[in-house]
Amino acid sequence: MQLAASVGTDAAAAAPAACLPEHVELAHRLADAAAAITTRYFRTPVPVDVKLDASPVTIADRKPLFGTLIALLHRGEPVLGIIDQPILKERWVGVAGQRSTLNGQPISTRECGAVGDAYLYATTPHMFAGDTEAAFNRVRDAVRIPMYGCDCYAYGLLAAGYCDLVVEADLKPYDYMALVPVIQGAGGVVTDWRGQPLRWQGDVAACSGEVVAAGDARAHQQALELLQWKQ
Repeated sequence: MQLAASVGTDAAAAAPAACLPEHVELAHRLADAAAAITTRYFRTPVPVDVKLDASPVTIADRKPLFGTLIALLHRGEPVLGIIDQPILKERWVGVAGQRSTLNGQPISTRECGAVGDAYLYATTPHMFAGDTEAAFNRVRDAVRIPMYGCDCYAYGLLAAGYCDLVVEADLKPYDYMALVPVIQGAGGVVTDWRGQPLRWQGDVAACSGEVVAAGDARAHQQALELLQWKQ
């Protein structure tokens, strides 16, 4: 589940990029409301006939590895992000300029100076096709352990220091905007496959669908070199 908020008033346009406490409080309230609904239906016989985005991880899969994503953008920049896993009762919060937290405790990514030592996540190998598949395979073949599943939960694991790389494609802005402040505030790096910042570009089609996140800037740079993404 993704919930996105974008401030669009003239007053907000003049506001500083840093979040105000009331923004963070509102994000927590949204996460609480989503959690109340999600937990009510988790592992109940709710039929899902059609999924518009065809993503493999959802409440309907009965696995507690999905998440609610809440993002606040300021002039296209994600400045507040929440990853909430209501079944496991884990909530990551990232605010621009502040240390990210997991259930209120500060978190940090872990060191990984070489891609060859990295534990890599991607939601599924089927999210890559053609050029993106070839690029991903170069990274997959270079890491220590490639793993699949977890969807947005993998980015939370990375921010908390439990894995080293997440490389994905075919994403939409609402899939990753909330992840950016969480990862950056934990000391990690997250960009598109060309190394450019992830921003809202005015419409979904203009935004990158390829994301690479790393807990260590050295592993991130090596992953970019393996991806060789010029498109």
